[in-house]
Amino acid sequence: MVTLVFSADPFLAHKGARKEFAAAKKEAGDGMTIDLSEQSFLDLYEAAASYPLIGDKKAILALNCPDAMKKGKKSGEAGLAELIRLIEAEPADLRLVISLVSAKFDEKKPLFAAIKKHGKIKEVAFPKEEDCRAYLQKYLAASSASIEPQAADELLSRVGADYGRFLNEVAKLSCFAAGERVTVEDVKALVAAKEEDNSFLFIDSLLQSDPKRSLNLYRQLQRQGYEEVGLLSAIASQFRFLDLVEYLDSKGMDEYQIAQVLSSPNPVNPYRVKIGLSKIARLSPKALENALEGCYQAQLSILKGQSDPELAFTRFICNLEVR
Repeated sequence: MVTLVFSADPFLAHKGARKEFAAAKKEAGDGMTIDLSEQSFLDLYEAAASYPLIGDKKAILALNCPDAMKKGKKSGEAGLAELIRLIEAEPADLRLVISLVSAKFDEKKPLFAAIKKHGKIKEVAFPKEEDCRAYLQKYLAASSASIEPQAADELLSRVGADYGRFLNEVAKLSCFAAGERVTVEDVKALVAAKEEDNSFLFIDSLLQSDPKRSLNLYRQLQRQGYEEVGLLSAIASQFRFLDLVEYLDSKGMDEYQIAQVLSSPNPVNPYRVKIGLSKIARLSPKALENALEGCYQAQLSILKGQSDPELAFTRFICNLEVR
């Protein structure tokens, strides 16, 4: 029996696979782990095809299955065809568990097609927002601590779709709280924003029509090595995300449905969608359209050499109207 466990979140994918492996190992009495980010499909095939060392069954955990693969003998793919044939034979002595970090799996790929036909596919979904909040409250309560609702919002926003990091940050906040109440200021001081949040923080200042704050953030981003054309592309990407969220919301979808639609190629946390909807509600009808056009015109003027990059970017900040 072979089981594929997949999730967009690495922590959840591996945790789900390890849980399946624990059950398989208990049944088989013999188990081993192979990391496909360091070892090949040939290593996995040879381990799977060998006789069990203990008893009449063996359990194998294969972590980090590559999402991109072809049925062939290329470097890194040696043994894939043999492994597929082994899975198709459904050996009675094998309990194979494979973890895949991906928002979804492609059924057209030979390995995944073989697993679907001859084994099991299990998806581990990112916990819903209310489940994360309940876990947070329960964990803190265990040490007689608590957290402000706004502080919980800030934490979820900062960790994004990274459940492993969420668990680590909750543990860190619990130690810091020492039985007291965690505030928004505590979260901002202790939980670092994701690197990709730099442009998102800048978006916040733009959507709040706060040119002074936007210019200050712009100076910070400059010191971090961001160039104007690349920064404008990142900002435009955030505006396009909000534009898509607004469109899907108009079709009657909730944040979980919207997140599922937008989770390709990269996973989207429903909480990010919820925050996006709250921002959109405060914008004028043409705000996103105007913002995207402003990004385009600023980039164009820089690339054509018509404007100094810093001047074009500053003009974009000061001329943007979203209210």
